[in-house]
Amino acid sequence: MVDWLAIVIEEYKSISEERLTALQTHQSTLGFGTAILGFLFVTGLNLWDKFLLPEFLFLFFTPAIIYLIIIVWVGELKRLVRACIFLAMIEEKVNKELINKPKALSWQSWVRIKQDGNVENLIIGNYRAIACIFLLISLSSIILGIYKISLIFSFKFIVAISLLEISILIGVFGWYVNEEKDLIRRLLN
Repeated sequence: MVDWLAIVIEEYKSISEERLTALQTHQSTLGFGTAILGFLFVTGLNLWDKFLLPEFLFLFFTPAIIYLIIIVWVGELKRLVRACIFLAMIEEKVNKELINKPKALSWQSWVRIKQDGNVENLIIGNYRAIACIFLLISLSSIILGIYKISLIFSFKFIVAISLLEISILIGVFGWYVNEEKDLIRRLLN
């Protein structure tokens, strides 16, 4: 006969590894992304006297890389949240089976408990700080690019590029805010 508990514990271990992998990829995305952005900014500043190269780097390439970092980071965050929710469900099943014994598994369930909002505030604060940093980097890059093209192109062109860049920036970070709300709600409820 198949041992139900042994199978569930193996699944728990497997999903725990998935959670750890998602967390590592989540952190690596931020680390590598930040290093790439530093490189792009230094390259753009070193090419400042070149025609259209720094403008392209600051107006298009750097913001695109930032948006890609945010999208990959949120994808890994979703993967992490799915694993955490699933682990909490496994904990609940195991603990229901072992009703007359102390809780066998409790970590994910404990993490999800709101303790005067401390866990929720910590998670929200961390993710918002990261998003704000990338927002400021993107905005700084766009401002540098706009300043550089203002020395070359007409006012109408500058306004059009500025509106395009700011619209994309608002769209990406609006999407992020929506995703963040959904993920935090799922993680903490």
